[in-house]
Amino acid sequence: MVRNILSLFLLLLLIRSKYFRLSSTLFIKNAIDAYRETNPSKNLYVDFVYGALLKMKEYNAHTDLEAYRKLMELFPIGPLRMANLWQRDNMHFPRQQTCAIQVLEQMERNAVILDEEFCRLTIAIFGDWTHVVKKAKRQLYWLVSCFFFSSFML
Repeated sequence: MVRNILSLFLLLLLIRSKYFRLSSTLFIKNAIDAYRETNPSKNLYVDFVYGALLKMKEYNAHTDLEAYRKLMELFPIGPLRMANLWQRDNMHFPRQQTCAIQVLEQMERNAVILDEEFCRLTIAIFGDWTHVVKKAKRQLYWLVSCFFFSSFML
């Protein structure tokens, strides 16, 4: 009897934690959508991204690729693209690029694997071969390669 009650309690706890996780990731996504609607000029979006990165672990959205994609979609597409080689090599728009690199590093720490859409999004935002795009391409190559790597040698 005690065993059945304990298993029922564990089942309810599992269902509640799964529901809480879903509602938390939806909360982060809804907060990003609300920011986008209330701030159409996208002022201070870098500060919002930094704040969202700090709160992602609290709301259990730190392992969700869609939440990171929503954060990267806050960056404007077009104005941050590099016009020439000098801008690309000297890290033009340093605050925005370091913010995007922080997003990618947090994804790497939490073992979130990029997909090609995410890399295309970074290319559309920052242009080809900037520091952010280089990091995203390296992550796309190495995280996928090392994810299936076995620690046991043959």
